[in-house]
Amino acid sequence: MKKIFLIGFLVFSSSCYAQGPIGTPTAMMWGGMPYGNPAMWSSQLHHYSSGPAVTSGYYDPSIQRAAIYNDYYRAEMYWRKKELWKKHNPQPERKTITRKPFDTTRIYAEGRILWPVVFKDKRYYKYMRQIERIVNKTSSKSWDDIKKFYQIRDEMVYILKSNISEYPSGYYGKARVFLNDLSHLVT
Repeated sequence: MKKIFLIGFLVFSSSCYAQGPIGTPTAMMWGGMPYGNPAMWSSQLHHYSSGPAVTSGYYDPSIQRAAIYNDYYRAEMYWRKKELWKKHNPQPERKTITRKPFDTTRIYAEGRILWPVVFKDKRYYKYMRQIERIVNKTSSKSWDDIKKFYQIRDEMVYILKSNISEYPSGYYGKARVFLNDLSHLVT
């Protein structure tokens, strides 16, 4: 039994090397691939394309110089292409963002303050009425009225900030700008 196993093993192993060592183009076919083990292709290409300098262990400085030159050339070409791109595709000039000047007709019309949608909530009713009373005073406003107005406005901003997650960002931004512009009516 041992002889049959040993003979079968030798016959099988010798048939594998009949076409050449594994990893060479003449090696046995791997699943329909006529050029040997795919895992060995990169090592074959590296080994045979590098020539005798790699196989003999001899250091060749020209290979290192070529690699350095290639890196330098790639970097130089990168920056040249970038300059050409900027030259032929200039970046559009950014316009400075300027706010439109304060317009009282958008805030106060016909004796009423035109409140944004955010302030239609019950939380703000008390503060809105107090601000409307201060703004609708026909006589000149006293220092106490102005101070009270700023306190009320700050309370509204605090409530607005604490409930920021309930509003869309555009509404929140408009409400803050509105409260800042509202101070122009009082001062």
